[in-house]
Amino acid sequence: MHSQTHNNIPILNTDALGAGLIVSLIRAVYHHYDLNKRIAGVLGYDFTYGTFAKDMLLKTNCSLANVQDHLSTDLKPMCFIFDQSGLLIIHSDFLISQSQAQALQYAVSDFGSWPVNNVFLGSKEPPLAQALEDVGFFVRKSELNEDLTERIHFFETNETMFGSNGILSGTIMPTPECEWQGNWKLSKLS
Repeated sequence: MHSQTHNNIPILNTDALGAGLIVSLIRAVYHHYDLNKRIAGVLGYDFTYGTFAKDMLLKTNCSLANVQDHLSTDLKPMCFIFDQSGLLIIHSDFLISQSQAQALQYAVSDFGSWPVNNVFLGSKEPPLAQALEDVGFFVRKSELNEDLTERIHFFETNETMFGSNGILSGTIMPTPECEWQGNWKLSKLS
């Protein structure tokens, strides 16, 4: 047997048994001799969100500061992980405590109580999401739902945008809506 490597991404969800947010790493395992690529099984591991995010951020030398504090105090890069729809899996703001969230007025939002999941990168980092859309990495999509009663709008990522070195990069300049500026780099986790 061998494990197929494409389309295996971390999934952020809430544990039904009360552990809170968890990140599930799941991979299908296929029979190596089967031309029909039938699944032989599934391998998976659940991490608590705090453990996964802190380990990932520390191993990459990324800042653990929330975005507001980072912009004024931290020289380390900010790192985010999102899925192929632009939904955040790791964001440093997701690591803050309930009291910190309340102080930052994050306690309740359109996405539910803190911490949150299923948050689009553009909701937390609008200039970065706009830059990724401007260069063609985020592609707007629209489809009817299953019963054809409602139009659903979403994003998909265009992975052909990565350069030969596997990195897509750019610069964000300040606008009247946002003073944030900086360079960004994007690479694919595999």
